[in-house]
Amino acid sequence: SSPMKSEDIAMIIPYGLVVDGHVTPIDHQYFSPTVFDSAPNTYEVRALADGRITEITHRGESVGNKGRASNDYRFVFAHSCTFLTYFDLVTGLAPDIKAQYDKTVKTSGSSSYAQLDIPVKAGQLVGYIGGQTLDFAVWDTEKPLSGFITPSLYSGERWKLYTADPLD
Repeated sequence: SSPMKSEDIAMIIPYGLVVDGHVTPIDHQYFSPTVFDSAPNTYEVRALADGRITEITHRGESVGNKGRASNDYRFVFAHSCTFLTYFDLVTGLAPDIKAQYDKTVKTSGSSSYAQLDIPVKAGQLVGYIGGQTLDFAVWDTEKPLSGFITPSLYSGERWKLYTADPLD
């Protein structure tokens, strides 16, 4: 299932850019909404495939894109023990997801984190975005990427070694 309704997507920016704060090729793609400067929670975000939400991180109030206030969530979905996807920059949670998140959330400073086991179906509403892009990536831990000159440089971002082509 598409993470957003097709009529809500202005463009998709693929993996690989090296821009802004990204000093290594970007390991995710961006779904840009039709009205980029929309209010938070303007557009629905839906699960890509059947799976389980295993973690949600909430950054809390901070200064985000272009100096605007940010209140973002990051989701990790497990579709098997080795195949995962994630969404980032989600501005709000679907009510049923928020209720389960609120039961298990742990707070540290301005951030919150919950390890979860929430089953989801492809196309199920999980959250909302607005005023920014929806980040999305695929990880396949059975197929590590090759060709890194110095893989140890990714020790702080180990998942990048398992980034998989979303079109596969």
